[in-house]
Amino acid sequence: MKKNILVIGASGSLGFEICRSLHKVFDEKVTVLVGDYRKERGPKTVERLEKLEIAAKFIYTDFSEYKSLDDAINQPLDCVIVAVKQNKPVLQELCSIYSIPCIDLTAYGSFTNFVENVLPNNGAPSIMMAGFFPGLSGVLVHSAVSDFSEIQQVKVNLVQNKNAQVGLSGIEDMLKIIHQPVGDAAHGFREVETINIKQRTFKIRKIAHDEGAVLDEKLGIGLPTYQTGWNQNGFNHLVSFLLEYGLAEPLLKIAKKLKLKFNARHNDERVYLEVEASGIKFQEQTTEKIQIEATSDYGITADFCALVAKKILNNRAIKGVKYPFQFMGLEVLDQLAQLGQLKKIIPA
Repeated sequence: MKKNILVIGASGSLGFEICRSLHKVFDEKVTVLVGDYRKERGPKTVERLEKLEIAAKFIYTDFSEYKSLDDAINQPLDCVIVAVKQNKPVLQELCSIYSIPCIDLTAYGSFTNFVENVLPNNGAPSIMMAGFFPGLSGVLVHSAVSDFSEIQQVKVNLVQNKNAQVGLSGIEDMLKIIHQPVGDAAHGFREVETINIKQRTFKIRKIAHDEGAVLDEKLGIGLPTYQTGWNQNGFNHLVSFLLEYGLAEPLLKIAKKLKLKFNARHNDERVYLEVEASGIKFQEQTTEKIQIEATSDYGITADFCALVAKKILNNRAIKGVKYPFQFMGLEVLDQLAQLGQLKKIIPA
């Protein structure tokens, strides 16, 4: 039976990728409902999708008009995917009322905590942090630590690509994340560490990430260390300079005002994710590593999100507020590889 999946933010760079991924993951047996507050833009997104032979329909959704959201949710839907930022979990609450599964890609713990506090434990599934980083990163952490009797340290390392296809909102979110205080430091992205992946050396920097607190709370593994950086060290220095002197936010405001775009496609948008767990395993001191290479950040985020949707629609036992690591394992890497986004799984 064909699924009806509403994607809020489908006209954005990431939202559009999610629509394409849903078409792949559900073997074309899906109608994508394009949720957009711009009545002139939504239908154009539908046209773009239809040119790719993806069944689509426009639905007006405006966070400033509650009725538009209620009308959008109160119809035959199998799932709602939220690819935009919300200040309050309005969509989660509506999906709970109408018993519709909801998936959100938010990276912020304050929002996920809010959702956990307001939604029932046994209601329709409401999946949080369902992207690549956070999301798949949490699945890798859970898998890496599963056989340890004592966990001493967990590291989550992300190497981003300077050529990544992202919109201004994606840039803003990442800068906000890496700018959060780390320990006594005024902001993150200061402490540098060198890692090696695929015989390449990358310099990454320590950051604070809200997924770490969720993993610690749910798995009891201690607070993981999160580190990130881009594949060009000169770009890392530039980002660090902008953060140090408070220039990142004003430059973003100018870019928004000028409506600059940063989503041109490049031939090489590869990203790398490494999870390293150290501790006692089978009574021996052990370090486990999982390293993956993906063809692009938004591409693997979209494919993973679509696989999460398929998983919860095929498993009605998943209920309440959940995170992907609570019901997905390393089998998802094979699925991502089949979809073409996971270019290589690199054994430690």
